[in-house]
Amino acid sequence: MKRKIIYIHIVFLIIIALILSIFYKNYSIKKTYFVIALENMKSKAFLEIREITWSTNYIISDFDKGGFSIENILFLKSKVEFVSYIIDALRSIDINSFEIRGYINTLNSMYNTFFRLDRFLSKVSEYIKNGGKPFNLLDDNDNKFLIKTKKDIYNELLLYYDLFSKLDFEITTKFPTGTELFNKIIKTWDIEKANKILYPSERN
Repeated sequence: MKRKIIYIHIVFLIIIALILSIFYKNYSIKKTYFVIALENMKSKAFLEIREITWSTNYIISDFDKGGFSIENILFLKSKVEFVSYIIDALRSIDINSFEIRGYINTLNSMYNTFFRLDRFLSKVSEYIKNGGKPFNLLDDNDNKFLIKTKKDIYNELLLYYDLFSKLDFEITTKFPTGTELFNKIIKTWDIEKANKILYPSERN
């Protein structure tokens, strides 16, 4: 809930910035309000995705001891849900980064992947609460991809971590912009790996 409030606040600030820009004839002033809000969103997305990677690694690294717990799963889910909201917003308002080849396709892939992870973590939390009741990986009635054991959950999380761990989270400049940070993720996001998560039938 707290993450949703933060997201709504971010979107509200952008809307206010756009409304305020109407009252200014100076184009540079209008652009400044929007750019600042956009940069903040991208910077936040970068930091949250980095934390998602760390959290996923913690869960799978300590899976059989304390990593696989309802608390850790729900914490990760809150991060993933928040990132999904930000990326969904960026798909609609980020019109200045299309010079990067395949930018919108990558954004769509990111959104779909985090949305799927959010759904998966919801099911995992129910799995824990229900004492290990099997669940369908996909949101349909096809039981071809049924999650039955903790090992199945571990393997699925491992796929996500394999994707996230290859992203560039290195900060090489002292005061990077949100666009500079977020573009590191855009440029290192592997759509092919993401598709294997989204479409289990494509896995080898």
